Amino acid sequence: LAVDVDTRSANPQNVIMTLPENTRFTSKGYGVVNDIVNPDTPEGYAYYKSQVLSIIKNYPQVDQIALYFRHSYNSLWKSLKPDKFPQGWKTEYKNVLKQYPYLKNDPGTPSIFAVRKIARAFRRALDENGGKNIILAIGSWSFKDMTAAEALFNGSIRFLPLDYSKISKMDENEEKVKWFREDRKVSPILLSHNDDGEYIIRPRQPLPAYASLLSKRNNSGYGILHWTTRFQDVYFKNMSNQVWSSTKNQTLMETCLHLTDRTFGEKNAGVISKYLYKWSTEAPLFGRETLDRFIRRPIGNPDSAVAGCRERFNMIAGVNDSSLNPGGRDLFKYLKLSEQWVIDFLQNQYALEQSVGFSDNGDFTKAEEEINKCNPEKVLEQYSEMSRLCGITPGEKGLLFSMNLRWLPYFTAQKQLLRMEDIRYNFKTTHHDPLAQQPGKKTFHFDTNKKLWKCLGEEETGAKTFTIPQTANSEISAYEEICGSGIQSDEPLSLSLMTITDEKLQSGLYNIHLFFSEPALLKADERVFDVSLKGSEKNGGSITDRIDVFKQAGGTKRILQKTYKLNINQGKLDIELKPVKGKALICGVLIEPADE
Repeated sequence: LAVDVDTRSANPQNVIMTLPENTRFTSKGYGVVNDIVNPDTPEGYAYYKSQVLSIIKNYPQVDQIALYFRHSYNSLWKSLKPDKFPQGWKTEYKNVLKQYPYLKNDPGTPSIFAVRKIARAFRRALDENGGKNIILAIGSWSFKDMTAAEALFNGSIRFLPLDYSKISKMDENEEKVKWFREDRKVSPILLSHNDDGEYIIRPRQPLPAYASLLSKRNNSGYGILHWTTRFQDVYFKNMSNQVWSSTKNQTLMETCLHLTDRTFGEKNAGVISKYLYKWSTEAPLFGRETLDRFIRRPIGNPDSAVAGCRERFNMIAGVNDSSLNPGGRDLFKYLKLSEQWVIDFLQNQYALEQSVGFSDNGDFTKAEEEINKCNPEKVLEQYSEMSRLCGITPGEKGLLFSMNLRWLPYFTAQKQLLRMEDIRYNFKTTHHDPLAQQPGKKTFHFDTNKKLWKCLGEEETGAKTFTIPQTANSEISAYEEICGSGIQSDEPLSLSLMTITDEKLQSGLYNIHLFFSEPALLKADERVFDVSLKGSEKNGGSITDRIDVFKQAGGTKRILQKTYKLNINQGKLDIELKPVKGKALICGVLIEPADE
Protein backbone atom coordinates (compact mmCIF):
# COMPACT_ATOMS: atom_id res chain seq x y z
CA LEU A 1 0.00 0.00 0.00
CA ALA A 2 1.50 3.32 -1.11
CA VAL A 3 0.77 6.40 0.99
CA ASP A 4 1.51 9.94 -0.15
CA VAL A 5 3.21 11.95 2.57
CA ASP A 6 4.12 15.28 0.98
CA THR A 7 1.05 16.47 -0.90
CA ARG A 8 -1.50 18.96 0.40
CA SER A 9 -4.17 16.27 0.60
CA ALA A 10 -1.81 14.09 2.64
CA ASN A 11 -1.40 16.96 5.12
CA PRO A 12 -5.03 17.96 5.86
CA GLN A 13 -5.06 21.37 7.47
CA ASN A 14 -8.39 20.86 9.24
CA VAL A 15 -6.74 18.06 11.24
CA ILE A 16 -3.23 19.46 11.57
CA MET A 17 -4.38 22.82 12.93
CA THR A 18 -5.96 21.04 15.92
CA LEU A 19 -2.48 20.00 17.10
CA PRO A 20 -0.44 22.14 19.54
CA GLU A 21 1.56 24.91 17.91
CA ASN A 22 4.92 23.45 18.98
CA THR A 23 4.02 20.28 17.04
CA ARG A 24 3.59 22.14 13.74
CA PHE A 25 5.85 24.12 11.46
CA THR A 26 5.12 25.86 8.19
CA SER A 27 6.14 24.97 4.67
CA LYS A 28 5.37 26.36 1.23
CA GLY A 29 4.24 23.80 -1.28
CA TYR A 30 2.25 24.20 -4.52
CA GLY A 31 2.47 27.95 -3.95
CA VAL A 32 0.54 27.76 -0.66
CA VAL A 33 1.88 28.05 2.87
CA ASN A 34 0.52 25.26 5.08
CA ASP A 35 1.45 23.63 8.36
CA ILE A 36 3.03 20.19 8.53
CA VAL A 37 3.58 17.93 11.53
CA ASN A 38 6.86 17.27 13.33
CA PRO A 39 7.05 13.48 13.94
CA ASP A 40 9.62 13.97 16.72
CA THR A 41 7.08 15.54 19.11
CA PRO A 42 4.72 13.36 21.21
CA GLU A 43 1.63 14.78 19.53
CA GLY A 44 3.27 14.56 16.12
CA TYR A 45 4.12 10.92 16.64
CA ALA A 46 0.52 10.29 17.72
CA TYR A 47 -0.64 11.91 14.47
CA TYR A 48 1.39 9.50 12.32
CA LYS A 49 0.64 6.56 14.59
CA SER A 50 -3.08 7.10 14.01
CA GLN A 51 -2.46 6.76 10.27
CA VAL A 52 -0.57 3.50 10.78
CA LEU A 53 -3.29 2.09 13.05
CA SER A 54 -5.93 3.00 10.50
CA ILE A 55 -4.03 1.24 7.71
CA ILE A 56 -3.42 -2.03 9.55
CA LYS A 57 -7.00 -2.08 10.84
CA ASN A 58 -8.67 -1.46 7.50
CA TYR A 59 -6.17 -3.39 5.36
CA PRO A 60 -5.05 -6.37 7.48
CA GLN A 61 -3.69 -8.10 4.36
CA VAL A 62 -1.05 -5.40 3.76
CA ASP A 63 2.50 -6.72 4.21
CA GLN A 64 4.34 -3.67 2.85
CA ILE A 65 3.74 0.06 3.24
CA ALA A 66 5.52 2.53 0.98
CA LEU A 67 5.79 6.23 1.78
CA TYR A 68 5.62 8.15 -1.50
CA PHE A 69 6.83 11.66 -2.27
CA ARG A 70 6.99 13.85 -5.35
CA HIS A 71 9.92 14.12 -7.73
CA SER A 72 9.76 17.92 -7.94
CA TYR A 73 10.62 20.32 -5.16
CA ASN A 74 7.28 22.08 -4.84
CA SER A 75 5.34 19.94 -2.37
CA LEU A 76 4.95 20.60 1.33
CA TRP A 77 7.78 18.27 2.36
CA LYS A 78 9.91 18.26 -0.79
CA SER A 79 10.23 22.05 -0.76
CA LEU A 80 11.71 22.13 2.75
CA LYS A 81 14.98 23.96 3.32
CA PRO A 82 17.25 23.57 6.37
CA ASP A 83 16.47 27.08 7.61
CA LYS A 84 12.80 26.06 7.93
CA PHE A 85 13.59 22.97 10.00
CA PRO A 86 12.48 22.79 13.63
CA GLN A 87 15.36 23.85 15.86
CA GLY A 88 16.09 20.30 17.02
CA TRP A 89 16.63 19.09 13.45
CA LYS A 90 19.26 21.64 12.47
CA THR A 91 22.15 20.18 14.47
CA GLU A 92 21.25 16.66 13.32
CA TYR A 93 21.21 17.83 9.71
CA LYS A 94 24.67 19.40 10.02
CA ASN A 95 26.00 16.09 11.33
CA VAL A 96 24.48 14.28 8.36
CA LEU A 97 26.36 16.59 5.97
CA LYS A 98 29.60 15.96 7.86
CA GLN A 99 29.05 12.23 7.47
CA TYR A 100 28.07 12.48 3.80
CA PRO A 101 29.77 15.63 2.44
CA TYR A 102 28.81 14.77 -1.16
CA LEU A 103 25.15 15.42 -0.23
CA LYS A 104 25.78 19.08 0.59
CA ASN A 105 24.96 20.28 -2.93
CA ASP A 106 22.26 17.68 -3.63
CA PRO A 107 18.94 19.61 -3.78
CA GLY A 108 17.04 16.57 -2.56
CA THR A 109 18.97 16.10 0.68
CA PRO A 110 16.92 18.43 2.96
CA SER A 111 13.56 16.95 2.01
CA ILE A 112 14.81 13.34 2.12
CA PHE A 113 16.20 14.07 5.60
CA ALA A 114 12.73 15.31 6.60
CA VAL A 115 10.83 12.41 5.01
CA ARG A 116 13.11 10.05 6.96
CA LYS A 117 11.50 11.48 10.09
CA ILE A 118 8.08 10.30 8.88
CA ALA A 119 9.49 6.87 8.01
CA ARG A 120 10.93 6.50 11.52
CA ALA A 121 7.54 7.39 13.04
CA PHE A 122 5.82 4.80 10.82
CA ARG A 123 8.40 2.13 11.70
CA ARG A 124 8.04 2.81 15.42
CA ALA A 125 4.23 2.72 15.22
CA LEU A 126 4.31 -0.55 13.30
CA ASP A 127 6.71 -2.17 15.75
CA GLU A 128 4.68 -1.06 18.78
CA ASN A 129 1.35 -2.19 17.40
CA GLY A 130 1.78 -5.68 16.00
CA GLY A 131 3.26 -4.67 12.65
CA LYS A 132 6.87 -5.81 13.06
CA ASN A 133 6.53 -8.11 10.06
CA ILE A 134 5.23 -5.33 7.80
CA ILE A 135 7.94 -4.10 5.46
CA LEU A 136 8.47 -0.36 5.21
CA ALA A 137 9.48 1.18 1.91
CA ILE A 138 9.82 4.56 0.24
CA GLY A 139 9.11 5.56 -3.31
CA SER A 140 9.05 8.54 -5.59
CA TRP A 141 8.04 9.57 -9.09
CA SER A 142 11.63 9.21 -10.25
CA PHE A 143 15.16 8.23 -9.23
CA LYS A 144 15.97 11.89 -8.71
CA ASP A 145 16.63 11.77 -4.95
CA MET A 146 17.88 8.22 -4.62
CA THR A 147 21.45 9.34 -3.92
CA ALA A 148 20.33 11.09 -0.75
CA ALA A 149 17.84 8.35 0.10
CA GLU A 150 20.52 5.65 -0.21
CA ALA A 151 22.71 7.48 2.27
CA LEU A 152 20.04 8.43 4.80
CA PHE A 153 17.79 5.35 4.93
CA ASN A 154 19.08 2.18 6.54
CA GLY A 155 19.24 -1.07 4.63
CA SER A 156 15.93 -2.40 5.95
CA ILE A 157 14.00 0.23 3.99
CA ARG A 158 13.03 -0.94 0.52
CA PHE A 159 12.96 1.39 -2.48
CA LEU A 160 10.00 1.40 -4.87
CA PRO A 161 10.83 4.16 -7.37
CA LEU A 162 8.50 4.77 -10.31
CA ASP A 163 10.43 3.77 -13.40
CA TYR A 164 8.04 5.69 -15.62
CA SER A 165 10.25 6.68 -18.54
CA LYS A 166 10.06 4.75 -21.79
CA ILE A 167 13.65 3.63 -21.24
CA SER A 168 14.23 2.00 -17.87
CA LYS A 169 16.23 3.96 -15.30
CA MET A 170 17.30 0.70 -13.65
CA ASP A 171 20.27 0.32 -15.99
CA GLU A 172 23.46 0.00 -13.94
CA ASN A 173 25.04 2.77 -15.99
CA GLU A 174 22.50 5.26 -14.68
CA GLU A 175 24.25 7.59 -12.26
CA LYS A 176 21.47 7.47 -9.63
CA VAL A 177 21.40 3.68 -9.63
CA LYS A 178 25.13 3.33 -8.96
CA TRP A 179 24.56 4.45 -5.38
CA PHE A 180 22.35 1.47 -4.46
CA ARG A 181 24.13 -0.78 -1.99
CA GLU A 182 24.27 -4.47 -2.80
CA ASP A 183 21.83 -5.42 -0.05
CA ARG A 184 19.28 -2.71 -0.88
CA LYS A 185 15.97 -4.21 -1.92
CA VAL A 186 14.79 -2.23 -4.94
CA SER A 187 11.52 -2.93 -6.74
CA PRO A 188 10.97 -0.57 -9.67
CA ILE A 189 7.37 0.24 -10.55
CA LEU A 190 6.76 0.43 -14.30
CA LEU A 191 3.93 2.32 -15.97
CA SER A 192 2.13 0.29 -18.61
CA HIS A 193 0.62 3.58 -19.70
CA ASN A 194 0.98 7.17 -18.56
CA ASP A 195 -2.08 8.99 -17.22
CA ASP A 196 -0.71 12.26 -18.57
CA GLY A 197 -1.07 11.85 -22.32
CA GLU A 198 -0.61 8.11 -23.00
CA TYR A 199 -3.75 6.79 -21.43
CA ILE A 200 -6.14 5.05 -23.78
CA ILE A 201 -6.36 2.06 -26.20
CA ARG A 202 -2.86 0.56 -26.24
CA PRO A 203 -0.18 0.32 -23.53
CA ARG A 204 3.41 1.41 -23.81
CA GLN A 205 5.88 -0.89 -25.50
CA PRO A 206 7.27 -3.41 -22.97
CA LEU A 207 10.88 -2.96 -21.89
CA PRO A 208 13.19 -5.47 -23.65
CA ALA A 209 15.50 -7.94 -21.88
CA TYR A 210 14.01 -6.94 -18.55
CA ALA A 211 15.05 -10.05 -16.63
CA SER A 212 18.69 -9.38 -17.42
CA LEU A 213 18.32 -5.77 -16.35
CA LEU A 214 16.81 -6.79 -13.01
CA SER A 215 19.37 -9.49 -12.33
CA LYS A 216 22.23 -7.01 -12.73
CA ARG A 217 20.85 -5.12 -9.78
CA ASN A 218 19.79 -8.18 -7.77
CA ASN A 219 16.33 -6.64 -7.54
CA SER A 220 13.49 -7.98 -5.41
CA GLY A 221 10.86 -8.00 -8.12
CA TYR A 222 9.01 -5.24 -9.92
CA GLY A 223 5.52 -3.83 -10.21
CA ILE A 224 3.29 -2.44 -12.94
CA LEU A 225 1.17 0.63 -12.34
CA HIS A 226 -1.87 0.94 -14.57
CA TRP A 227 -5.30 2.63 -14.68
CA THR A 228 -7.18 0.56 -17.25
CA THR A 229 -6.77 -3.04 -18.38
CA ARG A 230 -8.21 -3.12 -21.92
CA PHE A 231 -6.35 -3.72 -24.11
CA GLN A 232 -3.08 -4.35 -22.26
CA ASP A 233 -2.81 -8.13 -22.46
CA VAL A 234 0.29 -7.97 -24.67
CA TYR A 235 2.15 -5.73 -22.21
CA PHE A 236 1.21 -7.72 -19.10
CA LYS A 237 1.96 -11.07 -20.73
CA ASN A 238 5.31 -10.01 -22.12
CA MET A 239 6.55 -8.40 -18.90
CA SER A 240 5.40 -11.47 -16.98
CA ASN A 241 6.95 -14.01 -19.34
CA GLN A 242 10.26 -12.17 -19.40
CA VAL A 243 11.02 -12.99 -15.76
CA TRP A 244 10.14 -16.73 -15.89
CA SER A 245 13.15 -18.96 -16.44
CA SER A 246 11.44 -20.87 -19.25
CA THR A 247 10.65 -17.68 -21.19
CA LYS A 248 13.43 -15.41 -19.91
CA ASN A 249 13.70 -12.11 -21.81
CA GLN A 250 10.96 -13.22 -24.21
CA THR A 251 10.72 -10.77 -27.08
CA LEU A 252 7.54 -8.86 -27.78
CA MET A 253 7.19 -10.62 -31.13
CA GLU A 254 7.40 -14.02 -29.42
CA THR A 255 4.67 -12.97 -26.99
CA CYS A 256 2.47 -11.75 -29.83
CA LEU A 257 2.86 -15.06 -31.64
CA HIS A 258 2.11 -17.03 -28.47
CA LEU A 259 -1.02 -15.02 -27.70
CA THR A 260 -2.42 -15.07 -31.22
CA ASP A 261 -1.78 -18.80 -31.60
CA ARG A 262 -3.84 -19.48 -28.48
CA THR A 263 -6.54 -16.90 -29.17
CA PHE A 264 -6.99 -16.92 -32.95
CA GLY A 265 -5.66 -20.36 -33.89
CA GLU A 266 -2.51 -21.53 -35.64
CA LYS A 267 -3.91 -20.74 -39.09
CA ASN A 268 -4.32 -17.02 -38.30
CA ALA A 269 -1.45 -16.61 -35.85
CA GLY A 270 1.14 -15.52 -38.40
CA VAL A 271 -0.69 -12.52 -39.83
CA ILE A 272 -2.44 -11.43 -36.61
CA SER A 273 0.76 -11.69 -34.56
CA LYS A 274 2.52 -9.37 -37.00
CA TYR A 275 -0.43 -7.00 -36.74
CA LEU A 276 -0.40 -7.17 -32.94
CA TYR A 277 3.31 -6.40 -32.81
CA LYS A 278 2.88 -3.43 -35.10
CA TRP A 279 -0.12 -2.24 -33.07
CA SER A 280 1.82 -2.62 -29.80
CA THR A 281 4.70 -0.53 -31.06
CA GLU A 282 3.11 2.03 -33.39
CA ALA A 283 -0.54 2.70 -32.50
CA PRO A 284 -1.19 6.23 -31.19
CA LEU A 285 -1.15 6.98 -27.47
CA PHE A 286 -3.28 9.82 -26.15
CA GLY A 287 -5.60 10.92 -23.37
CA ARG A 288 -5.30 12.51 -19.92
CA GLU A 289 -6.69 10.95 -16.73
CA THR A 290 -6.93 14.05 -14.54
CA LEU A 291 -7.89 17.74 -14.92
CA ASP A 292 -10.81 19.08 -16.97
CA ARG A 293 -9.52 18.07 -20.40
CA PHE A 294 -9.20 14.56 -21.78
CA ILE A 295 -6.89 15.97 -24.45
CA ARG A 296 -4.60 18.33 -22.62
CA ARG A 297 -2.45 19.56 -25.50
CA PRO A 298 -3.28 19.88 -29.23
CA ILE A 299 -2.64 16.67 -31.15
CA GLY A 300 -1.85 18.46 -34.41
CA ASN A 301 -2.34 16.98 -37.86
CA PRO A 302 -3.19 13.27 -37.43
CA ASP A 303 -2.64 12.20 -41.04
CA SER A 304 0.39 10.06 -40.22
CA ALA A 305 -1.36 8.34 -37.31
CA VAL A 306 -4.49 7.78 -39.43
CA ALA A 307 -2.40 6.26 -42.23
CA GLY A 308 -0.85 3.88 -39.69
CA CYS A 309 -4.30 2.82 -38.46
CA ARG A 310 -5.42 2.06 -42.00
CA GLU A 311 -2.23 0.19 -42.80
CA ARG A 312 -2.67 -2.03 -39.73
CA PHE A 313 -6.37 -2.53 -40.50
CA ASN A 314 -5.50 -3.71 -44.01
CA MET A 315 -3.02 -6.24 -42.57
CA ILE A 316 -5.90 -8.22 -41.05
CA ALA A 317 -8.73 -7.27 -43.40
CA GLY A 318 -8.46 -10.60 -45.20
CA VAL A 319 -8.73 -12.79 -42.10
CA ASN A 320 -11.89 -14.92 -42.12
CA ASP A 321 -13.25 -14.52 -38.60
CA SER A 322 -15.83 -17.31 -39.08
CA SER A 323 -13.10 -19.82 -38.24
CA LEU A 324 -12.51 -18.22 -34.83
CA ASN A 325 -14.12 -19.27 -31.60
CA PRO A 326 -16.63 -16.76 -30.11
CA GLY A 327 -14.08 -15.19 -27.79
CA GLY A 328 -11.48 -14.86 -30.51
CA ARG A 329 -14.08 -13.48 -32.93
CA ASP A 330 -15.12 -10.74 -30.49
CA LEU A 331 -11.52 -9.79 -29.77
CA PHE A 332 -10.73 -9.72 -33.48
CA LYS A 333 -13.69 -7.39 -34.06
CA TYR A 334 -12.52 -5.28 -31.13
CA LEU A 335 -9.09 -4.81 -32.68
CA LYS A 336 -10.54 -3.78 -36.05
CA LEU A 337 -13.07 -1.42 -34.47
CA SER A 338 -10.39 0.14 -32.29
CA GLU A 339 -8.39 1.15 -35.36
CA GLN A 340 -11.44 2.87 -36.86
CA TRP A 341 -12.28 4.44 -33.52
CA VAL A 342 -8.80 5.94 -33.20
CA ILE A 343 -9.12 7.40 -36.71
CA ASP A 344 -12.49 8.98 -35.93
CA PHE A 345 -11.36 10.28 -32.54
CA LEU A 346 -8.21 11.92 -33.90
CA GLN A 347 -9.98 13.45 -36.90
CA ASN A 348 -12.70 14.90 -34.68
CA GLN A 349 -10.16 16.26 -32.22
CA TYR A 350 -8.09 17.85 -34.99
CA ALA A 351 -11.16 19.44 -36.59
CA LEU A 352 -12.02 20.91 -33.18
CA GLU A 353 -8.49 22.29 -32.82
CA GLN A 354 -8.68 23.79 -36.30
CA SER A 355 -12.04 25.37 -35.54
CA VAL A 356 -10.74 26.89 -32.32
CA GLY A 357 -7.71 28.25 -34.17
CA PHE A 358 -9.87 29.92 -36.81
CA SER A 359 -12.26 31.42 -34.25
CA ASP A 360 -9.35 32.73 -32.19
CA ASN A 361 -8.22 34.61 -35.30
CA GLY A 362 -11.72 35.94 -35.99
CA ASP A 363 -12.45 33.71 -39.01
CA PHE A 364 -15.80 32.36 -37.87
CA THR A 365 -16.81 31.07 -41.32
CA LYS A 366 -13.90 28.62 -41.47
CA ALA A 367 -14.38 27.83 -37.79
CA GLU A 368 -17.95 26.74 -38.56
CA GLU A 369 -16.77 24.63 -41.50
CA GLU A 370 -14.36 22.73 -39.27
CA ILE A 371 -16.74 22.18 -36.35
CA ASN A 372 -19.39 20.90 -38.79
CA LYS A 373 -17.00 18.04 -39.63
CA CYS A 374 -17.26 16.83 -36.04
CA ASN A 375 -19.56 14.20 -34.63
CA PRO A 376 -18.12 13.42 -31.17
CA GLU A 377 -21.36 11.77 -30.05
CA LYS A 378 -20.90 9.11 -32.73
CA VAL A 379 -17.30 8.59 -31.60
CA LEU A 380 -18.48 7.93 -28.05
CA GLU A 381 -21.17 5.55 -29.29
CA GLN A 382 -18.47 3.68 -31.23
CA TYR A 383 -16.38 3.38 -28.08
CA SER A 384 -19.35 1.94 -26.19
CA GLU A 385 -20.06 -0.55 -28.98
CA MET A 386 -16.41 -1.57 -29.19
CA SER A 387 -16.08 -2.00 -25.41
CA ARG A 388 -19.14 -4.23 -25.12
CA LEU A 389 -17.72 -6.80 -27.53
CA CYS A 390 -15.59 -8.58 -24.93
CA GLY A 391 -17.57 -7.53 -21.86
CA ILE A 392 -17.07 -3.91 -20.92
CA THR A 393 -14.60 -3.43 -18.07
CA PRO A 394 -14.93 -0.96 -15.17
CA GLY A 395 -12.03 0.97 -16.70
CA GLU A 396 -13.84 1.32 -20.01
CA LYS A 397 -17.02 2.43 -18.26
CA GLY A 398 -14.98 5.06 -16.46
CA LEU A 399 -13.38 6.21 -19.71
CA LEU A 400 -16.78 6.51 -21.37
CA PHE A 401 -18.01 8.73 -18.54
CA SER A 402 -14.74 10.64 -18.61
CA MET A 403 -14.87 11.41 -22.32
CA ASN A 404 -18.50 12.51 -22.02
CA LEU A 405 -17.49 14.98 -19.32
CA ARG A 406 -13.96 15.99 -20.37
CA TRP A 407 -13.97 15.72 -24.17
CA LEU A 408 -17.51 16.18 -25.52
CA PRO A 409 -18.18 19.52 -23.72
CA TYR A 410 -15.43 21.28 -25.70
CA PHE A 411 -17.20 20.51 -28.98
CA THR A 412 -20.44 21.83 -27.52
CA ALA A 413 -18.70 24.94 -26.20
CA GLN A 414 -17.11 25.68 -29.58
CA LYS A 415 -20.54 25.56 -31.22
CA GLN A 416 -21.81 27.88 -28.50
CA LEU A 417 -18.98 30.30 -29.17
CA LEU A 418 -19.90 30.24 -32.86
CA ARG A 419 -23.59 30.95 -32.04
CA MET A 420 -24.55 27.53 -33.40
CA GLU A 421 -25.92 26.14 -30.13
CA ASP A 422 -27.68 27.34 -26.99
CA ILE A 423 -25.73 27.80 -23.78
CA ARG A 424 -27.28 26.08 -20.77
CA TYR A 425 -26.66 26.45 -17.03
CA ASN A 426 -28.29 24.41 -14.28
CA PHE A 427 -27.87 25.44 -10.64
CA LYS A 428 -27.56 22.44 -8.36
CA THR A 429 -25.28 20.65 -5.90
CA THR A 430 -21.85 19.92 -7.35
CA HIS A 431 -19.35 17.52 -5.84
CA HIS A 432 -15.66 18.25 -5.34
CA ASP A 433 -13.13 15.88 -3.80
CA PRO A 434 -10.76 17.96 -1.66
CA LEU A 435 -8.32 15.04 -1.42
CA ALA A 436 -8.03 14.39 -5.15
CA GLN A 437 -4.82 15.26 -6.95
CA GLN A 438 -5.51 17.63 -9.85
CA PRO A 439 -9.28 17.11 -9.86
CA GLY A 440 -11.58 18.36 -12.58
CA LYS A 441 -13.51 21.47 -11.57
CA LYS A 442 -16.40 21.38 -14.03
CA THR A 443 -19.72 19.59 -13.50
CA PHE A 444 -22.17 18.78 -16.30
CA HIS A 445 -25.70 17.49 -16.57
CA PHE A 446 -27.35 15.73 -19.51
CA ASP A 447 -31.08 16.39 -19.68
CA THR A 448 -33.76 14.05 -21.01
CA ASN A 449 -33.04 15.31 -24.54
CA LYS A 450 -29.30 14.60 -24.11
CA LYS A 451 -28.55 18.31 -24.08
CA LEU A 452 -25.55 19.40 -22.05
CA TRP A 453 -25.92 21.85 -19.15
CA LYS A 454 -23.10 23.21 -17.04
CA CYS A 455 -23.81 22.90 -13.32
CA LEU A 456 -22.98 25.58 -10.76
CA GLY A 457 -23.45 25.04 -7.03
CA GLU A 458 -22.36 26.52 -3.76
CA GLU A 459 -18.64 26.23 -4.43
CA GLU A 460 -18.96 28.01 -7.78
CA THR A 461 -21.49 30.71 -6.80
CA GLY A 462 -21.32 31.05 -3.01
CA ALA A 463 -25.09 30.52 -2.77
CA LYS A 464 -26.82 27.64 -1.02
CA THR A 465 -28.36 24.96 -3.20
CA PHE A 466 -31.83 23.49 -2.86
CA THR A 467 -33.68 20.57 -4.41
CA ILE A 468 -37.35 20.05 -5.18
CA PRO A 469 -38.32 16.36 -4.84
CA GLN A 470 -39.88 15.03 -8.02
CA THR A 471 -42.30 12.16 -8.43
CA ALA A 472 -40.47 8.87 -8.96
CA ASN A 473 -40.71 7.23 -12.39
CA SER A 474 -42.66 10.16 -13.80
CA GLU A 475 -41.94 11.38 -17.31
CA ILE A 476 -40.74 14.94 -16.93
CA SER A 477 -39.59 17.48 -19.46
CA ALA A 478 -36.04 18.76 -19.62
CA TYR A 479 -37.08 22.07 -18.08
CA GLU A 480 -38.95 20.34 -15.25
CA GLU A 481 -35.78 18.39 -14.59
CA ILE A 482 -33.68 21.55 -14.55
CA CYS A 483 -36.12 23.24 -12.17
CA GLY A 484 -35.77 20.37 -9.69
CA SER A 485 -32.82 22.22 -8.17
CA GLY A 486 -31.47 25.72 -7.77
CA ILE A 487 -29.52 28.19 -5.69
CA GLN A 488 -30.82 30.83 -3.29
CA SER A 489 -29.28 33.68 -1.31
CA ASP A 490 -30.37 36.45 1.04
CA GLU A 491 -27.46 38.55 -0.25
CA PRO A 492 -27.10 40.00 -3.76
CA LEU A 493 -25.81 37.31 -6.11
CA SER A 494 -23.80 38.01 -9.27
CA LEU A 495 -23.32 35.50 -12.07
CA SER A 496 -21.08 35.86 -15.13
CA LEU A 497 -21.87 33.24 -17.76
CA MET A 498 -19.90 32.35 -20.90
CA THR A 499 -19.74 29.05 -22.82
CA ILE A 500 -19.87 25.91 -20.70
CA THR A 501 -16.08 25.65 -20.85
CA ASP A 502 -15.62 29.37 -20.11
CA GLU A 503 -14.83 30.83 -23.52
CA LYS A 504 -16.07 34.33 -24.25
CA LEU A 505 -19.36 34.73 -26.12
CA GLN A 506 -19.47 36.37 -29.50
CA SER A 507 -21.00 39.82 -29.42
CA GLY A 508 -24.57 39.91 -30.66
CA LEU A 509 -28.23 39.59 -29.80
CA TYR A 510 -29.41 36.75 -27.58
CA ASN A 511 -32.68 35.53 -26.11
CA ILE A 512 -32.11 34.98 -22.40
CA HIS A 513 -34.38 32.41 -20.74
CA LEU A 514 -34.35 32.30 -16.94
CA PHE A 515 -35.99 29.42 -15.06
CA PHE A 516 -37.36 29.60 -11.53
CA SER A 517 -39.37 27.32 -9.26
CA GLU A 518 -40.55 28.01 -5.71
CA PRO A 519 -39.38 25.15 -3.42
CA ALA A 520 -40.97 26.31 -0.15
CA LEU A 521 -44.56 26.50 1.05
CA LEU A 522 -44.68 30.26 0.73
CA LYS A 523 -47.35 32.66 -0.39
CA ALA A 524 -47.30 35.52 -2.85
CA ASP A 525 -45.21 38.52 -1.73
CA GLU A 526 -43.12 36.40 0.68
CA ARG A 527 -40.19 35.97 -1.73
CA VAL A 528 -39.53 38.94 -3.98
CA PHE A 529 -36.28 39.81 -5.77
CA ASP A 530 -34.99 41.86 -8.68
CA VAL A 531 -33.19 40.34 -11.66
CA SER A 532 -30.79 42.53 -13.62
CA LEU A 533 -29.19 41.54 -16.92
CA LYS A 534 -26.38 43.73 -18.19
CA GLY A 535 -25.88 44.27 -21.89
CA SER A 536 -25.23 47.05 -24.34
CA GLU A 537 -27.55 49.98 -24.80
CA LYS A 538 -28.02 49.23 -28.49
CA ASN A 539 -30.64 46.72 -29.68
CA GLY A 540 -31.68 45.63 -26.23
CA GLY A 541 -29.73 47.10 -23.35
CA SER A 542 -29.62 46.33 -19.63
CA ILE A 543 -32.82 44.88 -18.20
CA THR A 544 -34.26 44.82 -14.68
CA ASP A 545 -37.31 42.82 -13.67
CA ARG A 546 -39.00 42.10 -10.34
CA ILE A 547 -39.75 38.45 -9.66
CA ASP A 548 -42.26 36.81 -7.31
CA VAL A 549 -41.98 33.16 -8.29
CA PHE A 550 -44.99 31.95 -6.30
CA LYS A 551 -47.28 34.67 -7.67
CA GLN A 552 -46.09 34.54 -11.27
CA ALA A 553 -45.86 30.72 -11.52
CA GLY A 554 -49.11 30.16 -9.68
CA GLY A 555 -47.80 28.20 -6.66
CA THR A 556 -44.93 26.05 -5.43
CA LYS A 557 -42.98 23.55 -7.54
CA ARG A 558 -44.18 25.18 -10.74
CA ILE A 559 -41.91 26.45 -13.48
CA LEU A 560 -41.62 30.16 -14.13
CA GLN A 561 -39.81 30.94 -17.36
CA LYS A 562 -38.87 34.55 -18.09
CA THR A 563 -37.47 35.52 -21.49
CA TYR A 564 -35.58 38.68 -22.37
CA LYS A 565 -33.75 39.92 -25.46
CA LEU A 566 -30.31 41.35 -24.80
CA ASN A 567 -27.30 42.50 -26.78
CA ILE A 568 -24.15 40.98 -25.27
CA ASN A 569 -20.89 42.68 -26.19
CA GLN A 570 -18.54 42.01 -23.26
CA GLY A 571 -17.99 38.30 -23.91
CA LYS A 572 -20.27 37.22 -21.08
CA LEU A 573 -23.78 37.51 -19.68
CA ASP A 574 -23.87 39.27 -16.32
CA ILE A 575 -26.87 38.53 -14.13
CA GLU A 576 -27.51 40.01 -10.70
CA LEU A 577 -30.15 38.69 -8.30
CA LYS A 578 -30.99 41.19 -5.56
CA PRO A 579 -33.38 40.17 -2.74
CA VAL A 580 -36.20 42.56 -1.89
CA LYS A 581 -38.02 40.27 0.52
CA GLY A 582 -36.77 36.83 1.51
CA LYS A 583 -34.13 35.08 -0.59
CA ALA A 584 -33.48 35.40 -4.30
CA LEU A 585 -33.33 32.14 -6.25
CA ILE A 586 -32.71 30.76 -9.72
CA CYS A 587 -32.80 27.26 -11.24
CA GLY A 588 -31.47 27.59 -14.75
CA VAL A 589 -30.35 29.88 -17.57
CA LEU A 590 -30.55 29.25 -21.31
CA ILE A 591 -28.76 31.70 -23.61
CA GLU A 592 -30.11 31.41 -27.16
CA PRO A 593 -28.48 33.19 -30.11
CA ALA A 594 -31.07 35.47 -31.73
CA ASP A 595 -31.39 36.94 -35.20
CA GLU A 596 -30.19 40.50 -35.39
